[in-house]
Amino acid sequence: MMTKEEFASLVVQAGISMDMKEMVGYIEHGQVLAKDVFSISIDSQSSASWYASWILNHYIDKNHNAIAPYLDAAIVALQAIERTGHRRLLLRYFMVTSEWDEYEHLGLLLDICLRIIQDTTSPSGLTANAMSVVDRIAEKEPDIKNEVLVILEEQLPYLATGAKNRANKIIKKYSK
Repeated sequence: MMTKEEFASLVVQAGISMDMKEMVGYIEHGQVLAKDVFSISIDSQSSASWYASWILNHYIDKNHNAIAPYLDAAIVALQAIERTGHRRLLLRYFMVTSEWDEYEHLGLLLDICLRIIQDTTSPSGLTANAMSVVDRIAEKEPDIKNEVLVILEEQLPYLATGAKNRANKIIKKYSK
């Protein structure tokens, strides 16, 4: 089994041309723990963090709840992550994980996502993921649905097509 540091070094060496199947295989075959890859993925100081997030997203597509116990740390980390593609990948953790725990920082996650949605400079993919996460939070906390509706309706004129489609689906869902 390789250490977290060894995996991070391997990921940086492979870079953008990495063999994703091979990288995910390291987790699937127990050569590195999903928990360790998650830890790398939320480290805003690591040059491997974005790559680790990318790998972990491929892994959790098959193993939806592999990182569920650790997601509260991802909420806190979102505050320090600046790269929009990296933030989009971290938000996807919450979209793919089917069994949410009771996260201490759920209110912070909601605030982060609402700020992303209201920021007209946010890329469409990041905005759409933030909307999906807000939708998941609203399922757990139905009291916020009216607030979400108002914010999404206000943002509709400023959204790109993909994010606008996601917003319209959520608006339709909550307007019933």
